[in-house]
Amino acid sequence: MIPPDTEFLVIGAGLAGALTVHQLHLADRKVVWVDRQYQHSSTRTGAGIMNPITGRKFVYSWQFDRFLDQALATYRRLETSDWPILHRLHILKGLATPGDENNWCLRLGTPPYDRYMHEPVSPEGYPFLKDVRQLGRIDPVYRVDMHNVVQAVAERWGRPLYGEMRSPRTIWMNDELLTIPSHLSVILATGAPVQEIRELHLPLSPYQGQALLIRSPDLPRDAILHHKLKVVPYGEDLFWVGTHDRWDDLDEWPDAGGRQQLEETLKTFFEIRFDVVEHLSGIRPSSRTRRPFTGPLSGWENTFIINGLGTKGASLAPLVADHLCLYLLKGVAIPEEFKQPSA
Repeated sequence: MIPPDTEFLVIGAGLAGALTVHQLHLADRKVVWVDRQYQHSSTRTGAGIMNPITGRKFVYSWQFDRFLDQALATYRRLETSDWPILHRLHILKGLATPGDENNWCLRLGTPPYDRYMHEPVSPEGYPFLKDVRQLGRIDPVYRVDMHNVVQAVAERWGRPLYGEMRSPRTIWMNDELLTIPSHLSVILATGAPVQEIRELHLPLSPYQGQALLIRSPDLPRDAILHHKLKVVPYGEDLFWVGTHDRWDDLDEWPDAGGRQQLEETLKTFFEIRFDVVEHLSGIRPSSRTRRPFTGPLSGWENTFIINGLGTKGASLAPLVADHLCLYLLKGVAIPEEFKQPSA
């Protein structure tokens, strides 16, 4: 049973759900947190990189500074010695062609790129890299341990109960299908699995990302290497390597073809010793506009959503969750850029 004094039912124990639960508890509201313990969620398998410069043309990520300020403040308040969250790093981006070098140099010295992009350097300090002319440095960059965010919230406010949404106003809990009372506010923070609710038609375009967790003694521990794929230090000799993306026939499981492609790319461009520790996969909740959205769920009374965070969830989630909670608690209007677009 859902306790009768419950004010908010938050569905989803990924990054967005955890941060929403945290904000509501800080406001002393009665919250029930529910999750179906989805093993292959993007929070469990993503690298959690907050990177200001993305893509082959080295484009400044949409409103990155605005998101970064909120994210750093939120994560610093949450992390503890038991659950470290923020890891300051830099990216060394492989410039493999004259065109890459030219595109990089065109950005140098121009706001806002001048805050993050630095003169390219020789790769001679990284002799294991193949087919690279120079390395462009992006600094600062942060890795967010998204799993530890969820654990820190759970340790402070209690772990989520097991439950599965069957519709925006019904939930399967304790071997029983429960209708959610109309006075109780429901917040859907379930990421891509929200599409399994047939009544909803949301502007999502989810895809599966696959990655490897490897152990290698040959890679640097203070830098993300981005050369054909990303190699992200996870502490000691562990590294996250990704990604292989799949858009069709989505399921939660990694496949042999994804692992093979990742290993072959790693062997082609990195001359290192490594052992595969784990093959990871997760369904990324990307929106068709590539923008996050939140607010009231169209057509459903007292029901709200936060979704569409995609690959940039580590940087986007704190600010978007904050806007949702300000709306719920104080009636502050959600900015137009974060409202749910048409399906």
